[in-house]
Amino acid sequence: GEMLDEITRDNSAYFDISEETHALYLQANFETDILRGNVGLRYVSTDLTSVGLLDDGTERVETSDYDFILPRLNIVADLTDDVVLRAGIGRDINRPDFNDLSTSTRFTSNANAAVEAGNPSLVPEDILSLDLAVEYYFAPSSVVTAGVFYKKRKDLLVPFTEDPAGNVIDGV
Repeated sequence: GEMLDEITRDNSAYFDISEETHALYLQANFETDILRGNVGLRYVSTDLTSVGLLDDGTERVETSDYDFILPRLNIVADLTDDVVLRAGIGRDINRPDFNDLSTSTRFTSNANAAVEAGNPSLVPEDILSLDLAVEYYFAPSSVVTAGVFYKKRKDLLVPFTEDPAGNVIDGV
């Protein structure tokens, strides 16, 4: 095999993300002759520390935190012996990937090359979901289901590239 004379370090490949999350869950179930289901609440508190290396090897540390209250309601209605209606509404979160939270950056000698950088201040996507379904049990172990859902997403995590201004020569 071939031997390496010198080992090089890619500063942009190194990062360390520490995430400390505390959560509290509450749920209450209910049931009547026709209706059954549950109502719940989840509280999430997160502290995040992102350690990365800049192009010159300098360590960069950034912190962020967020809190969410996430309610949920699920209802099942037995409309007849053969027809069931299900409904749900809830709020949830989708956390960013650790790569997206990295503070490490690397610049190349090419002035037009993209520089990748994460953002430790990213907050999770905030998702509101509504679901409605009807089930028809027309025979033993046989069902036909139709459902609709609606999702509203806020703080969507989307990577983007910001293009620099064109090359400037002699102030022009």
